[in-house]
Amino acid sequence: AEADVTSLVTDLAAKAPLASPTFTGTVTLASSVMTGGATKNVTTKASADSPYAVTATDHTILGNTSSGNLTITLPASPAQGRWLEIKNISGGVNTLTIDRNAKNIDGAAANLTTTTNNRSWTLQYDATFHWIIL
Repeated sequence: AEADVTSLVTDLAAKAPLASPTFTGTVTLASSVMTGGATKNVTTKASADSPYAVTATDHTILGNTSSGNLTITLPASPAQGRWLEIKNISGGVNTLTIDRNAKNIDGAAANLTTTTNNRSWTLQYDATFHWIIL
């Protein structure tokens, strides 16, 4: 009936628009994720932790540069096939640097840097080619 449609239109109008939704509440990040049947750690680091040396249990590292620069140092002797996901979760004027720790990244002897919010890299280690950006 027409009354049902009118109520539906009113109800839909009260919801957040799809083109630009507004979220409320507190976002809580997971502390671990399950991939390939194994649990992998999700670590959040900020400028106060800089420089941060990647550990054997790190898988996903979220870099918060809102209060200063952050350097994340890759392992000196990574295992063959080791992979990491690193993301800048608060871009702006401060820099997130991924220190290659003497291993090439995609064939280049240069660190990765960004000030861009949500910029991320997935890296995998190969003993021949070193770190590869996937």
